[in-house]
Amino acid sequence: MKDPEFIVLRNRFLIGLAIFIVFITLIIMIFDRFYGHYSGEVYDLISDKKSVVFLQTSNNCELCDSVKIILDKKNINYEEVTMSLKDRHEDIYRLLDVDSSKITPPSLFYIKKGELVSYLNNISSENEVNDFIKNYLGG
Repeated sequence: MKDPEFIVLRNRFLIGLAIFIVFITLIIMIFDRFYGHYSGEVYDLISDKKSVVFLQTSNNCELCDSVKIILDKKNINYEEVTMSLKDRHEDIYRLLDVDSSKITPPSLFYIKKGELVSYLNNISSENEVNDFIKNYLGG
């Protein structure tokens, strides 16, 4: 038979470990919601039939940064959604009827009154972005 003191210590340890895991999970969820690029806002804008430009990016992407600079210089408001959160924005692509497996950042989407007008996928040059802006965003 096991020592009762050992059983008490083991149970305290397991309870502490469970509390720690729950705490860390909550911290990660809060961080993602308030400090990550949460796509729920974009989904809500589309669902509410609003107009929105959103930029699909990925971490450590120089071209993504270049696209952001162009949009900022032209004073175009946009929402950024990072590819690292892909599982959190599959619903956006379903809503827009876009095959998410073919989306490669950087990608720029223009939604008007909740409908996809056009998107530019796998952007490879600043000229593509400028043409997209000129043709669809009037910039």
